[in-house]
Amino acid sequence: MMKREWMIKDVDSIPQEVSARVVRPDLVLVEGGLRQHLSYIDDQGVVRRHERTIPLSRQVQIPGALPGHVVNVDTEIKNTKPKTDWQKSGVTLVSLFITVEDERGIIGVKTEEFMLQDAPWPEPVTQRPSRLAEEPDETLQDETDLRRQLELEYARRLEEARASLERELCEAYQRDVQAQLALMRKDMEAELSRRWKQQLSSFQKRYGFRGSVEFGSA
Repeated sequence: MMKREWMIKDVDSIPQEVSARVVRPDLVLVEGGLRQHLSYIDDQGVVRRHERTIPLSRQVQIPGALPGHVVNVDTEIKNTKPKTDWQKSGVTLVSLFITVEDERGIIGVKTEEFMLQDAPWPEPVTQRPSRLAEEPDETLQDETDLRRQLELEYARRLEEARASLERELCEAYQRDVQAQLALMRKDMEAELSRRWKQQLSSFQKRYGFRGSVEFGSA
């Protein structure tokens, strides 16, 4: 059998039509797809491409989420590791940033990362062997390394921004809770004062007292 000299160069994955919804209390279902672009060097040293879409589905637990709530999801592909063997599947690291809202605002935030197992790629048509496949262009390799460095830097900055947003959301939620407690305390004090004055007025009318009442005098 003739030895095949294909070499996988790179795999790029792009989220496609990813959406989320609450399927039951505290459970969010994320569905969509990943559009994958495979670059490989054939047996004549020519860079070629294959494309396909693989399904994406993930269940995420978010306490407080109820059917009918608005769910927003941001999808990021952090890493795609292709296999050198065409018959083996690759692995893609997927990151999800999910927020759940009702009419009052955000009630839940969740970051979820998981490994998505890819199906094997179909083998390309066998072509004549060539030594060019063993000598890939160094310029292409340099561009690949630069792109990976930029992707890592983008992922780092995105993670920092996400952590900052989560802190701001938590602080805003705590401020809202404190403000609500202050309003409730003020309302309770006003109600207690109103009831005390009403009872004091009834007492004065019943027993004929006028003016203020002092307690504890001899």
